[in-house]
Amino acid sequence: MEDKYQFKQNKTGKPIYRICVTGGPCAGKTTSLITLKERLTERGFKVFTVPEIPTITMLGGGMIIMKGLTNEKACRFQTLLMKEVMNLEDYFYELAVLNDEPAVILMDRGVMDARAYMDENRWQTILDETGWNPVYLRDKRYDAVIHLITAADGAEAFYTLENNAARYEDVPTAIKVDQALQNAWRGHPHQVIIDNNVPGFDKKIEKTVQSVERYIGIPVTSSYYRKFLVQEYTEKNQFEKLRKRGQNGAFSYVHTIRQKTDNKDLRCEVKSSITAREYINLYERRNNAYQPIKKERITFLYDKISYILEKFDGIILLRYVSDIEVSYNFVQCTKLSKEVTEDESFSTFHQAQQK
Repeated sequence: MEDKYQFKQNKTGKPIYRICVTGGPCAGKTTSLITLKERLTERGFKVFTVPEIPTITMLGGGMIIMKGLTNEKACRFQTLLMKEVMNLEDYFYELAVLNDEPAVILMDRGVMDARAYMDENRWQTILDETGWNPVYLRDKRYDAVIHLITAADGAEAFYTLENNAARYEDVPTAIKVDQALQNAWRGHPHQVIIDNNVPGFDKKIEKTVQSVERYIGIPVTSSYYRKFLVQEYTEKNQFEKLRKRGQNGAFSYVHTIRQKTDNKDLRCEVKSSITAREYINLYERRNNAYQPIKKERITFLYDKISYILEKFDGIILLRYVSDIEVSYNFVQCTKLSKEVTEDESFSTFHQAQQK
């Protein structure tokens, strides 16, 4: 499959970040996109905003009621929709490549949103007929996915259909759609869930902005990052990490630069999606004092928090990142040995030295 995102930088070597902002109905997505554009522009980024294709389609009279379609026509409609989403994203990406400033592309929803509106059989039919795969659609096209939870789930008093002509869901349907969208993106290496457990709408928007700032390397106050040892265990200020991540034979590649600061509550980390060729070139220049680590990962959502369970070299770790302190109701029901968040011996950096 052709990799349309081969540049990763513009013509002057400045970075290009691709951020998908998605979520359930009446979640604050539009306000978040406007605020993000203002804040990131102030930070010196050229900000592009890719409009939402389903809304454009509906306002143009092209929306079709899926219940009245045969499987063949439903798959055809969703394929057309997904192709148009990617075409518009690619257009703005090419504009960012021509730009002279560091750029952020904000996508108003992404191609994987379509997965939430079809069953497994229709989804697999589309993958088979187009030759697409989830790793390309989900991981390679977007550096980060920010999901805002619908107001219908936790802020029901503020849920409304009045400010969006394309919105039609009642409260139960809105919650169901929201959960389906979360699951559609599950497995992306940087999926962030923004819920309504905050004192006001402005705080929710601020959490959204900080999650994007944190990803593109702007130091912000740390969220709750916790790491637990699930099974008993039988520094530099800056380091780099290469990651090759795959599912069903398809792979994505990420280059990470992490900078430690004197303030432990600040995490400065820059991640860049790279091509397979760039991965090979960087891998060949690796420091031989550090050895590759192969990890098996399971990602899952529980109570609106994204967790990662990873196994490597006889060690099993459970970790999560959240803007709120997580209740231990879930954590306590798993067989945890101890918390190792601050224990450097369980870091990838340290484990690579021990190989």
